Amino acid sequence: VNDILGGHVQMTFATPTSALPHIQSGKLRAMAVLLPSRFSLLPQVPTAVEAGVPPLTAGTWAALFGPAKLPPEIAQRMSRELAAAMARPDVRERVDKLGFDLASSTPAELAAFMPEQLQAWSKAFADAGMQPVVLCSWCTAMAQSIPPHAEGLQEELLEIQVDGGIQRAVISRRQGATEGSTLVVLLPGYPSVVRPEMGNGVMMNSSLNGNFLIRARRHLVTEQVMTLLVDCHTQIGDVCKPAYQASSERYQHVKAVIDAAKSKLPGIQAVYLLSTSAGSISSAFMALHGQTEFAGVIHTASIDPTAFRSYTQLANFDYSAIKIPQAFIHHVEDPCAITQYQYIRKVSDKYQVPLISVSGGGDYRGHPCMAFTQHGFRNKEVTVMQHILKMLNSLPWRSEDI
Repeated sequence: VNDILGGHVQMTFATPTSALPHIQSGKLRAMAVLLPSRFSLLPQVPTAVEAGVPPLTAGTWAALFGPAKLPPEIAQRMSRELAAAMARPDVRERVDKLGFDLASSTPAELAAFMPEQLQAWSKAFADAGMQPVVLCSWCTAMAQSIPPHAEGLQEELLEIQVDGGIQRAVISRRQGATEGSTLVVLLPGYPSVVRPEMGNGVMMNSSLNGNFLIRARRHLVTEQVMTLLVDCHTQIGDVCKPAYQASSERYQHVKAVIDAAKSKLPGIQAVYLLSTSAGSISSAFMALHGQTEFAGVIHTASIDPTAFRSYTQLANFDYSAIKIPQAFIHHVEDPCAITQYQYIRKVSDKYQVPLISVSGGGDYRGHPCMAFTQHGFRNKEVTVMQHILKMLNSLPWRSEDI
């Protein structure tokens, strides 16, 4: 608009917000509106068709969007509330002054409208012999780029209806891999609720992106090794409660999604459990409940139940009752008060469970019990995952320093 006012160009396409004041003041002349009917604020201006141009309509529009997994009942209520707000006289008056028409729709109507718009503009480009040009390359990059934690992976979301809710998990395999023989079940730490968001063939986002197992899973996946990232059952809430993690229900829910994964991956011959932090409650009790289901279990950054305000589910837990191969992996300088290395070393000695002691790393930040400290093996992720791969191929396990 500034260019046409300055005499640099002879015509332009503009929105009402930018052009209307200049049209009303006489500085600009409106030739036509690209609408099916005349514009209420410029009733004297013909439509493009009325002006003798072949059928040509175009309009800007805006809509309210939510997350892909937004429950339908919430979407419906938001639609009703928005329509009620748009019907208010004061709202309509303010929007009218901006030169826009208000129109509400249902979620279903919007879902039908968007493909129609895409088809219409695709046809318009094709009829004009034009190739669409990306003017916002960073927008495209954001929409299409694969996040670092999923690089090189091909992933699939599983959702199993069980006990009045949904048990979710994400299968991760190497891109191009067909049949693997080993499945590693990932049990992340607090709050142990993943809520995966899928896109572009991978898990694009989750509520636990920084968690050690999630951000480093790509270093564990090979042609033969696949992972299954387990969410908490939807009925449990926003925190996967420690009592639930220790329950037989948790074992049954996870077993249901493991069975679903194995049906999709018939080449799987061995299933291992791999946990971190609060997830070590699940790995301990699941290994106990399902002795014949798993080939082994590895607990990383395991919980110290004797610490102040810690989880008590593992107090007096008898690790010798687990008859399958198991091991601890722990950073010797873990700063978290409820995952102290010295406690795990005592447990390792008492029950003769191998302990892999991790040293080094760097660029630590955040709360001592969060993911980007020694607790989450910050800058030792590759080393730890490579050692786990080595363990999967070499039994019996033994204590080591890495």
